Amino acid sequence: MTPTDQNYLARAALSGDARHMTRCATILDGVAELLIDPTIDGIRREALIETLRLTAEVLDERAAWLSEEGLCTTQ
Repeated sequence: MTPTDQNYLARAALSGDARHMTRCATILDGVAELLIDPTIDGIRREALIETLRLTAEVLDERAAWLSEEGLCTTQ
């Protein structure tokens, strides 16, 4: 891979990261607002918790991919 190709890959990864983080931030904010509501019942609460888990999984997978590509290190 040429340095130019590496640069393009890094820029694309960072752009993808920004999109993922924006989407995840919106999801997390919405879930937090809903979890504040004391009238949320068991099934809805479980669905919100699963949403949090899936969002965390997406972020973890993204970090793993970036690390595998040598574009960042996870700590």
